[in-house]
Amino acid sequence: MIEVEDLRFGYGRQALYEQFSLRLSSPGIYGLFGRNGSGKSTLLKLVSGLLFRQAGRIVVCGSDPQRRLPDFLSSLYLVPEEFHLPNLSCERLARLHGRFYPQFRRDVFDDALKTFDIAPLAPFERMSLGGKKKAVIAFALSTLTPVLLLDEPTNGMDIVGRDQFRQLIRRPEHAGRIIVISTHQAHDLEQVISQILFIDQGSLSLASSMDSLASALRMGIVDGGLVDEMDGVVYREDIGGQTAYIAARANGALVEPIRLEMLYRALCRVPQQVLDALAKARDHA
Repeated sequence: MIEVEDLRFGYGRQALYEQFSLRLSSPGIYGLFGRNGSGKSTLLKLVSGLLFRQAGRIVVCGSDPQRRLPDFLSSLYLVPEEFHLPNLSCERLARLHGRFYPQFRRDVFDDALKTFDIAPLAPFERMSLGGKKKAVIAFALSTLTPVLLLDEPTNGMDIVGRDQFRQLIRRPEHAGRIIVISTHQAHDLEQVISQILFIDQGSLSLASSMDSLASALRMGIVDGGLVDEMDGVVYREDIGGQTAYIAARANGALVEPIRLEMLYRALCRVPQQVLDALAKARDHA
């Protein structure tokens, strides 16, 4: 449903992407990670047709995003990190804009507003940043487009709002969608992401399911000196008198959940060690 092949794009003389490729063909929630300036937001805009590639090929739901055909525009929804809303209410937004999305469901929208505790008739100008973000996400979820792109969706939300977002995005009506979430809030999304995409220096350095990562890596915290006696350690962080670590998972070891924040830091600081450990696990699978 999303295919990027040999993408080239940059701003001015600076190349951001050079022969970048990505293929997402299965429904799921994909976490898009990378350092600041790695091009995550740019990639979402290229996929949605808001930016035009300089070379290469992008196909989304069978269409070239740059053509911005009606069928394409009704099959994809993008929530950017920063956005402007006209002074409407959620009720009026649904009536005016819902008709552009053939699979829009008012019951899903109303349920999302109720979960977020957003009044349907409240004008946007009276809402906080977090309230506006919740209203836009509620509408985006209710479009039920095959592709949903979310750029830093939990920015501006309080802790309760982030819990509500996780609750909504796991609803069964979204199971058949490709949902790509670009974020630095890794911990917020550990429980909902099924696939990890990590961009580094204009390349897709890692594309893996959470299950595959958990089968290949183990993470934990031990007293500082003990980590030196462990085999297969690829990353470590000192935490007072203790050490958090990532290591290759030994055969028979308990499979434990992946801690995304620590994995994110490891991929930024020692990417090759992490990738080598994953490659070795695949070879022995």
